[in-house]
Amino acid sequence: NYTFAQYVNDEKVGEAAIAVTQPSFWKELWGDYRHKSVYRQFKWALGLLAGVVLGVGWIVKKRRAAASGGDPDAAPGAGIVIGARVDGAIPASTSGVATARNDAAEELRKCGLQYEVLAAQPDRLKALEAGRRYLGLLVKARETAKAVEVFKACVAVDANFRPERAEDVFAIAKAARAAGETAASVAVLRGFDKLFPAHALVPEMYVFSAKVMAEDLRNPVMARKILEYVVQKYPGHFIAQEAKKYLEGMPQTA
Repeated sequence: NYTFAQYVNDEKVGEAAIAVTQPSFWKELWGDYRHKSVYRQFKWALGLLAGVVLGVGWIVKKRRAAASGGDPDAAPGAGIVIGARVDGAIPASTSGVATARNDAAEELRKCGLQYEVLAAQPDRLKALEAGRRYLGLLVKARETAKAVEVFKACVAVDANFRPERAEDVFAIAKAARAAGETAASVAVLRGFDKLFPAHALVPEMYVFSAKVMAEDLRNPVMARKILEYVVQKYPGHFIAQEAKKYLEGMPQTA
């Protein structure tokens, strides 16, 4: 409260108290409608609306920043989602496969050039080691027709030449037989069980050899011996059942 006194000739003649209260925010904001114009009221309303819009925008921006890893300008949903595919990007798995294929193709090309250079020299024995590696890459790339050609060239230089891996031997033998190259098929198979005595492909190689003997070389006697050996040696192997069926279909020999 505010108290004041009235004096006349230094003599107090009266005293009064007035209650003083601070006007409310909303009253100050909107003012007295009796004294303020409509235009001023409209300006205050626009200011209030702008403040509300800015406040809502700030809240939305903060939420967007949290969702996008701290970047307030990122678009909604711009956060990285595990497993999502980014447009224009190559998936990591696909990219890795493509890179591996390109590397394998380049290795095959370089090895082929090395082999051809060495094979063209007077001392062709130097090409044999490169030939073994080249054969393995050709089989891996499923270029078995080319592998048969390279094998024939190498075995012509050294009759004891053989591919480095058992899998390469089997692939080349089958490709050579399919191409009608029976001699090459027999040559690559020769001594397989001695070179790879404990390999899992040995029983299958025996049966394959028996078929070559019976069907291509017209030697059923040798084929029968090989098949009977497989049945006796590998009774629990799946290939033994195939050998039995093949034996049953072969003509009896004296």
